[in-house]
Amino acid sequence: MFLDDDDTSYPHYIANLIEILPHSKFKWGFGDIVVGGKIAKYRFRKSEELRNIKFRRKMVGLGAGFWIKRTTFQSLGGLDEAQTIDEDTDLCCRLIGKGLNPWYLKTPAVNVSRRDGVERLTQSNDIEQKLECYTRTLVNNFKYFHHDPDACAYLIDRVHRVICKNGDLGELTRLSKYRIPAHVQLIHHLREMLVKFQSR
Repeated sequence: MFLDDDDTSYPHYIANLIEILPHSKFKWGFGDIVVGGKIAKYRFRKSEELRNIKFRRKMVGLGAGFWIKRTTFQSLGGLDEAQTIDEDTDLCCRLIGKGLNPWYLKTPAVNVSRRDGVERLTQSNDIEQKLECYTRTLVNNFKYFHHDPDACAYLIDRVHRVICKNGDLGELTRLSKYRIPAHVQLIHHLREMLVKFQSR
């Protein structure tokens, strides 16, 4: 399991995992994040394998009560140490790419506490760093999802958003070799037009 240093895990969550996992076929999963006493993000209506849902809803940070069987983690080579950020998305992509869907336990897993003014090791406002790591996630995992338009759109669009936020459209060459779904092309065109308009 993973736990950020300023968060706390709910004991009942760990107890439930200890009871369930020895008899489970699942290799990884997560629960709900609690921020300010409320569930921070709706995932699904009940505890179950997240199979037939949008790709992006299977993506989860390591701070969401994320657990993974040690043998599975080791077989994947662990976290990509070159990913100074976005290492959690990369890991989720590799797991799903291997055909392993997560088990979602619908219960509070982690109480998230964010101390203002404290920078965390895996968070950065450096747009260049974010672009490099998002691109690395795309490049390393695209081979798993070239047949899945939803997954392709998600991975490509993340890079496109960062490029446009940075305002350097010359970086779009990073995406030139990828086939972008038609509906995403329209979004990208509008986003690029906005960047050009704002740069005038």
